[in-house]
Amino acid sequence: MKEKINWAEIFIAVIIAVAIMLLIVRYGDNRPWFSPEGNVSKEYGYNNTPIKNATIIKFPDLIVESMNYLSTNVTNGTIVTVTANIKNIGQANAGASYAHLEILQTGSYSNIWTRSLRPGESYSVQANFTLQKNRQYTAIGLADWFNSVRESDENNNYNNITIRS
Repeated sequence: MKEKINWAEIFIAVIIAVAIMLLIVRYGDNRPWFSPEGNVSKEYGYNNTPIKNATIIKFPDLIVESMNYLSTNVTNGTIVTVTANIKNIGQANAGASYAHLEILQTGSYSNIWTRSLRPGESYSVQANFTLQKNRQYTAIGLADWFNSVRESDENNNYNNITIRS
């Protein structure tokens, strides 16, 4: 025997569900939302009341501020010491991470541990590479190579220089 569908109960359930969704949309949970840059992304909560006592979350931001090299000629080529200056330009401490230095044309690279950096603080890393004489190379430097630090800007961790051996 087929059960009879009670359309009145279904209609009431749908009305209640719609009413609950409208209340959630109208009043929300009143939590502020934050952008990765540490800014409150909405000036007002979901119910159009100003957000009070909101804590702005601040993040570190690691960059390769500068790079340079020093070359020393040896019998079988040139030894090049590449230096990268890693800086925290963010507003919070950056935990320890790794920097990456690489010579693009050879694929030679070095991953170097970088200590924790306070806002505004810098740390230099170095790696030695043996290159052929009288050639041009591109050295790249990347901060936070393994993405272990949550940053306000994850897209500015790169720098490069041209090396003439």
